Amino acid sequence: MGSATDLNLQLKRLPSVLTNTNIGLVHCGKSSHLCSELHISTYPVWGVLKVGGAFELHHGRDVLHEISAFARDSVRSVNLRALSPKEFEEMRKEDGLWFVDWYAPWCPPCKKLLPELRRASQHFGKDKVQFGTIDCTLHRSLCSKEGITAYPTTILYNRSKIEHFHGVPNEDGIVSFLDDLLNSKVISLDDSTFVRLMRKPKDELWFVDYFAPWCGPCQKLSLQWRKLAQELVDLAQVKIAQIDCVANAALCQAQNIKAYPTLRLYPFDSKGLNSVVIYNGNWELVTLKRWLLHFIPSPVKELRETDFEEKIQNGLDKPLLVDFFAPWCDHCVHFETVFRKVAKEFEGYINCVQVNCQTEKPLCRNLQIDAYPTVMLYISNIKRYEISARNVEDIIRKVTLLVDHYSQKQGHDEF
Repeated sequence: MGSATDLNLQLKRLPSVLTNTNIGLVHCGKSSHLCSELHISTYPVWGVLKVGGAFELHHGRDVLHEISAFARDSVRSVNLRALSPKEFEEMRKEDGLWFVDWYAPWCPPCKKLLPELRRASQHFGKDKVQFGTIDCTLHRSLCSKEGITAYPTTILYNRSKIEHFHGVPNEDGIVSFLDDLLNSKVISLDDSTFVRLMRKPKDELWFVDYFAPWCGPCQKLSLQWRKLAQELVDLAQVKIAQIDCVANAALCQAQNIKAYPTLRLYPFDSKGLNSVVIYNGNWELVTLKRWLLHFIPSPVKELRETDFEEKIQNGLDKPLLVDFFAPWCDHCVHFETVFRKVAKEFEGYINCVQVNCQTEKPLCRNLQIDAYPTVMLYISNIKRYEISARNVEDIIRKVTLLVDHYSQKQGHDEF
């Protein structure tokens, strides 16, 4: 607006810095309609028109290194655009995912998040998820209508379904959140698919989250719920599901759901909805998992001190893999599903057992077990090895190598 004399220095230097970007000047006095459409209200303002048509404004300082850094980042982020109220309303009617950042340019956390959001957008194609930003200083009525009361607020939209982002506000945190959602193992039930639960066979367990999209606690539970489903993905008979009680109001009313979230477990050895257990604990992953594991039969036998000593003293017919744990230990809870899978893989070859070091304190003290979980492989009554690995593949590989090496050594000694 007016004379562009103050911009001459940047305009002269930018072409040498941004070699693959066209650089132009828009006079908002002569092109007021265009500037109005782009919501330009202060001058000078720098913006990037990207390949594909997305547009984005710079909210940093009017200095060369910040302008050039913004431009380079924005040019690469073709999957991120500034949204107008009209574009937002159209987006809500479309199929597909949109990750939208509601922000205010004066807000320091917002300024910090914007470049992280640009970099995160580069990890996804438009066919997976699209990215948008909405400036709440320009579009106050829209932000008020959508209930945006804090900045930045980031939300994933899928038509009427919304998912608030509560992760770490950086590139890795956003990418992890979206990857988790795109590859979710949670079963979404609705009016047409609820019959799956109604016809639940006795050999299945269902843990179901009845939720409302607008409910704050439901939004915070959502991430933990997906993590729970991911951690139990190897237990095919265990189903982690959810039901949107806004989209399926009649269904939830028929199930007498009166508060959100409501978590109900339909256990093994019951058909359909005949038996239900209500969860009343907190919504942390470790608490959910600890509670749920009590309802899932384990292939791993728990040994008392006398049983353990008898096995060791009488000689082992098979190698013995022992998980020493404490019930209060969060790491032990997360490790339990890993150890159950290891036990299944070693069935008939190696005996896998657990020792509760809270109830068997003298035994664990005598064996010098002072951290949990501790995994020990007993090949004989005098030969034992600690297994430090914590994932299924590494444990199986390490144990197999040790057992095979010992067997070969014994065969060689006997020869």
